[in-house]
Amino acid sequence: MVTAIVLTALCMLMLLALRYGGEPERLLAGLLLATDLTDDINHWVYGPSNWVNVEPVHLVLDSLTLAGVLWVALRANRFWPLPLCSLQLIVVTGHLSVYSPVPGFNRAYWAISTIPGWLQLAVLLAGIVAHARREARIGRYRDWRRGLSAFSGKLDFADQPRSFA
Repeated sequence: MVTAIVLTALCMLMLLALRYGGEPERLLAGLLLATDLTDDINHWVYGPSNWVNVEPVHLVLDSLTLAGVLWVALRANRFWPLPLCSLQLIVVTGHLSVYSPVPGFNRAYWAISTIPGWLQLAVLLAGIVAHARREARIGRYRDWRRGLSAFSGKLDFADQPRSFA
């Protein structure tokens, strides 16, 4: 039930990002949707999580998602990907709770691995709304920070003003 709700919310956020978002919003909505779909396929094939041992598929999936979110957060001309990235970092470090000798670690593992994902939905929605409002207020603006080409990772100074004074 919860999986269907999260998947539906992500699909709706993807549609909102396609309609009202810029490239960073679309990339992150697509990344979170792809992560959730891959996780759902993992559970369909291997069954539900036991929250007792580190699940390697979850660790790899969460780490790759962190790398993607971090890449966008460092390059986007937006603030909102940074909280999304910090929530994903919490998810990745949540896998370390398995090694805690404290009783009830499996509940902590569950909470640290799932609750930030739900909060990411709210952050993504806030980011899409913030982008749409900003664009309505000031018009089109660049999706990526100056000096960086979004997909090449190379410095791009071609469209910057040339003033040396």
